[in-house]
Amino acid sequence: MKVKSSLCDNETIITAELKGSAISLSFESTCSKIKDYGAALPSVNVKDIMKGFVDNPIFMAGSSSHVTPDCLVPSATVLACWAEAGFASKNLMVRSGPQCILLVK
Repeated sequence: MKVKSSLCDNETIITAELKGSAISLSFESTCSKIKDYGAALPSVNVKDIMKGFVDNPIFMAGSSSHVTPDCLVPSATVLACWAEAGFASKNLMVRSGPQCILLVK
């Protein structure tokens, strides 16, 4: 999964690979905070990816790595994990195109 953030002008590639009951994660990023985030989150248990913001290790790693609240990478990490675990369709994600957040005046 690729994340392009126009606010900070950084790009991140998230790779998720299912290995038994865990999902192995790797991050290639132009952002130093995401490099720290990736080091703090080498894998996640499948049962944890459906948890809410407060209890989800994906979002907890973002907090401990000082990733800012406007960063899309933690949410994209959840989507990558859902797709890898079979909870979301990879084909649908590819067909539906990029997701974006638009500021409306």
